Amino acid sequence: MQKNGGGSVINLTSIAARSIESAVTSAGFPTYSVTKSALERLSSYAGADLAQSGIAVNAISPGNAEYYMRDGRDPDMEFWGAPMVHLAAQRAPGGITGKIVHTYEYGDKWGPLYDTLPTRDARLNKMLAVSDNPEGYFAQR
Repeated sequence: MQKNGGGSVINLTSIAARSIESAVTSAGFPTYSVTKSALERLSSYAGADLAQSGIAVNAISPGNAEYYMRDGRDPDMEFWGAPMVHLAAQRAPGGITGKIVHTYEYGDKWGPLYDTLPTRDARLNKMLAVSDNPEGYFAQR
């Protein structure tokens, strides 16, 4: 990437990296939560370290991945496509780098603002309403 003038690295994290509830519901899988936390720190540090080389490094979270796995649900593309393309287009310095962002906050709290946010179904709202954060990690404006 450095030889080619820059690029973008997108790491996939999850709410397990920071949620007390997720740590409890992932009992027996502490390695997953610890690894996601480490990936977030690595993304932050690498974003700072590589910025002058034109390389943006970010992490993106879909929320609680267990909901997708348990339900056999595919990622909600209306919430995934645009955020991933936006992050892939980032270049440092000047673009988004060293950040941990959330797919469901795109168009609301980061990236270009949507006039009308995509609609969330009941299952998605349940996943995003984390009990150890009364506002939910992904509360809409």
